[in-house]
Parts: sequence; C-alpha cells; structure tokens
Amino acid sequence: MKNVTRYLSFSCKVKWQGAGFLALLLTFLLALPAVTMAAKGGEPGAPGEEGAGNQLSLPAITDEVQSAVSAFWAVPGDSGLGVEYSYGCEGTETSGHFSYPNTSCVDDLMAPTVHYSAEECVATGYDPARPCEGLTEGELSRIYWQKVGPYWSADEEPLALETDGKAYVSYVDWGDALEAVSWTERSRVRVETQPYSSRIPMFDPTVESCEEASEFDQGDPEVDCKVGFQMWHVSGQGITEHWGVRANEEAVSYNYDSPFQIIKTGSAMLNLTKLAPEGAEDGIECPMPGEGDEVPGPPVVETWNGNAWEGTCTWRNEPYGSEVSVGGKYVFGYNWPMKDVKELCGGDWEKTGWWRLTFYTTDDAVQFWDELAPTTAPPAVLAYPRDLPRDGEFNPAPPPVVVTAAEEEEEDDSEALYTPVIVGNQSYNLSYLDICIRTKEKGGGGGNGGGGGTGGGKPSDTPGSGGGGGQGGDNFASGGGGGQQGGGKR
Repeated sequence: MKNVTRYLSFSCKVKWQGAGFLALLLTFLLALPAVTMAAKGGEPGAPGEEGAGNQLSLPAITDEVQSAVSAFWAVPGDSGLGVEYSYGCEGTETSGHFSYPNTSCVDDLMAPTVHYSAEECVATGYDPARPCEGLTEGELSRIYWQKVGPYWSADEEPLALETDGKAYVSYVDWGDALEAVSWTERSRVRVETQPYSSRIPMFDPTVESCEEASEFDQGDPEVDCKVGFQMWHVSGQGITEHWGVRANEEAVSYNYDSPFQIIKTGSAMLNLTKLAPEGAEDGIECPMPGEGDEVPGPPVVETWNGNAWEGTCTWRNEPYGSEVSVGGKYVFGYNWPMKDVKELCGGDWEKTGWWRLTFYTTDDAVQFWDELAPTTAPPAVLAYPRDLPRDGEFNPAPPPVVVTAAEEEEEDDSEALYTPVIVGNQSYNLSYLDICIRTKEKGGGGGNGGGGGTGGGKPSDTPGSGGGGGQGGDNFASGGGGGQQGGGKR
C-alpha cells in the first residue's frame, strides 16, 4: 500500500477570468486534435489526398520509432494556390469567441469559397475589406496545408536514445477545456494530456536563444535544440479546422530551435474514477465561471495501488491513445461520453460530483520527476524563415520583451477552476486532475454551438443559447490546430 504525500485539497474560489483570459482560453482550445476539412480550389471540401495524415510540426520523443527522424521540409515551390497552400499575414484574427495567431486570406474564415492571391488579399477599396488590406504583398506569408502530402516533419527521436530509455516531464498540459469548465452529466468531454520534456533546464525563450542556453549549460546545441515548424490557421473551427506551416514566397518554412519535445509512448494509461458516491442529489456543488462564492473541493483520496485509487469507483482504466493533431503535435486524447456512464459500482454512486482523471504509464517510460513542474504547455519559441537541414545555422536570440502593467494584471487574473497535480516520488509516477461533473439544467437542447460546435466557451446558464464556441451545448467536439510554438520574424 502506497500513500501520496502530496495531493489536491482546496476550496475553489471561482470567478470568470474576464475577456482577456477568455480569448486566451479559446486560443488554447484550438490545440485540440480534429478531422481537417476546408475549402479546396474555391469549393468546399477536404484538402489534399484522401486519407492523408497530419504531419508532425512540434519536436517529439517517443518509444514508437526505432531511429531518429531529422526535421525536413520538402514542399514544392510551384504547388498550387488553393490546392496545397494559401496566404496569410501577421496579426490576430477572431471569429466569435475564437482567436487565431494570424489573419488568413480567405473570403469566409469559417466556410471559405475563395483563397485570395497575395495581390487580391492586400487590395484596397473592397467592401467587405480584404483580410490584409493595405499591406504589401511582401508582408504576406504562404501557409502550406496539412493533409496534402508528406512534405515536412519536425525532429522526432526514439526514447531508446536516452540514457535510461525514459522521458522526464518538464511540463504537462491537461488543457483549459478541462481546467476552466465544469461539464455536465450529458456532455461529451474531450480529455487530453500533453507531457513535454526539456533538454535545457529552466529555458526561457524570451531571454535567450536555444543555442545560447545550451552552450551556457555546457551542452551541445545540435543535440539540445530540436527543430519544429510555426503553424498558421487557414480556416474553419472544430471538425472543419485547417492549419498549415508558415513559409515565405520562396517556399522556405518558418521554423524554430527548441529544447522542448512532446512525449509519446504506447504504455500510457488513462484512469477515470469517481472519488466518492455523493453527487448533485446529495448537495455537491461544482465550481462555475463567473460565480465568486467558494465551494468545497474534492474528497481527499491519497492511496494509489498502481492502477487504481483506493476507495474510489473506477469507470475506466485503459490505454491512452495518441495521434498527431491538425496543429502538428502528438496528443493523448479520449472522448468521454458522460451519457454512457450509467451504473457505477452497483448503482449507489451518482455520476455527478467529483471525478479524478489520472495519466500514468505501465512501464514508467514517462517520469514525473518534478512535482513543481508547470502544468501548462512550454513557452512559445520564435520562428524564422530558414532552409533545412539547418547545417549549424541556429536562429538568433529573441528581441527584448516589454510587458505592460495591464498585461501583468490580466495575467494575475487568470484563475482556472481546476488545477492539475503531479505526483513524482519513488512510489508514484503520475499526473491527475480532479474535476466536478454537474447536473444538466432542464430546457433546450443547447444550441448548435458556434464555430463547428467545438465547445470550450463559458458554459451557458440558459439552455439552448448555442453560438460562439459551443455555449450551452453538451458536446465537446475536439478542436483543431494551435500546435505551433511561437511567432515568426521576417
């Protein structure tokens, strides 16, 4: 019998985080994997070859490859506009509550029928205005689409190359879709976990380049600094979402050097367990955005026996699959249909109330060695246009970053409803997140959910409100890209 010495016990002070955090939340929701569909050649449809898969854009380390794959870029420079690439420009673009890192040269961001040429995209005098009106053609970038061909890959290395064949977690991200929302007993909840390793301790890409940090750490930049690609949004949201790699007019990709690698293993497991029998009928309240009152936290559960939490009701303890998202990164994901949760442990357990979601591996291939590691994705790294292979040409140090007082205040205001926990002592090696499932209010069907019905917005107190990121809906369809690390520099 093993006892956790560090566990989650809290009273959750709840408040909605404001417009700034909402935009940030919904930007993160774009990082969820999805089937990619978009306009092709001016007509709605699926881009690229039928059955073509997403290509890896974020450096990875995995036990499912036997030899290293060096980053490559082989996109043909004369490929067709609206067939294999489109255009975009710098500057955040929004649709409803969703925010994207660039502006896309299309006539309709959610359902494009035309992909503008560079000349058309910057043209003036049109109503409505063209997306990048007033810029020069030289200020635009190409976006080479996912699901077209095997044209690129980020660095990918086998775990076997590591000293002990294990990956050590420096960051783990459960996603704001889980941390900032209380889902209902009828929701289809998208569970995602993304563990990352780092080859350079405490690397800060806003202060120094990967090459500088590696040399300061007496490392080898060729080993420590992995190559990834900057991803830009093309169109759509949710099941229609489409992303690609940013490149210049000469078809040279924007790529970056980073010590961060997303971890993939075939031994990952996801355990879903109800922490106690009580639920809404017993007065259990779930934290909600926008409500300032404190609510009791989850029951204290301390004992893990290797594949279950003692005294709880396990609903699922099975392998946790991983795939490449439309944003180009490996994501462990599971669609959890709450309607399928019917009788728990003989029927005396309510499905509303507190649940624990646990990520672990059967062979300890993923090591949660630092209990204080950030429970977020790693910081973004700037990307620059550069030929590959890089042949010793590393990207430069970033320009100085000035943070305003308003930005600092907004950052301090970003509280989540739920906080992931890492348990990394010798007896335990896992990360978990406690969440509360609430009762579905009676009324309308929850609307259609804007932007492809992806959910992830603030849950509505008025059933049937729909719109803008799935407000009021029960289904959380997985979102799309956002897998790129960092902005670009010309």
